Amino acid sequence: MSTPNPDDHSELREALRRDAARKQEPPFDAALHHATIRRIRALADTGATRSGLRLMPALAAGVALLLVIVVIFTRREPSRARPDIAAIISSTQSHIASLSVEPPSLFPAWASPTASLLDPPRIPE
Repeated sequence: MSTPNPDDHSELREALRRDAARKQEPPFDAALHHATIRRIRALADTGATRSGLRLMPALAAGVALLLVIVVIFTRREPSRARPDIAAIISSTQSHIASLSVEPPSLFPAWASPTASLLDPPRIPE
């Protein structure tokens, strides 16, 4: 987005300045100002204590979850048998050798009335 040319809006800017000059502002009331600031600070203080109270259960739950994770991952089973890697590799190779090279048919012959159109053409014997 490009910045508009300031000269394009000069008439609008002048009209806004005239309107702003005609507006009467009330005199500054120091007592009202201080009362408003006190209310804002009181609201901010109560919000801070409320958010602190909401933070404590979340913090406790996070610490409990971390403790559970540490206990689970530091627990070891001493008699854990390790698999034989050579047996796993030979088993995998035998299973791969038994796989068919041809891709499976996507549709069975009965699935569509036009399934025969998908078959390669055959020469009658």
